[in-house]
Amino acid sequence: MAKIANQQRAFNWPFGKKNYLIFGLGLVSIILGYITLANTAVNPDPLDESWGQVFLTLSPALLILGYCVLIPISIIIGGKQDDTTEQSE
Repeated sequence: MAKIANQQRAFNWPFGKKNYLIFGLGLVSIILGYITLANTAVNPDPLDESWGQVFLTLSPALLILGYCVLIPISIIIGGKQDDTTEQSE
C-alpha cells in the first residue's frame, strides 16, 4: 500500500526560470516582428529614404527568431532539476 502512495505524487512542472525567460524573449521577438511588419509601408519612390525597407527586412528576421529559434529552445532545454526525488527512491 505504501508503494501506491509513493506513486501518486504531485505533478511537478518541468519548466524553470530559464525556460520562462527564453519563452518571454521569444514572445517579445514575435510581438516586435508583427509591429515592424505593420510599419512596412514601402514607398515606390527610390529617392524616398523611409524606414519601410529596413522594417521589411527586420520583421521576418524577428518572426523567424521568435517562432523557429527561441520558442523551441525554451521548450527543449532542461528546466528544473529535481534531484531529491531521484535520491529518495
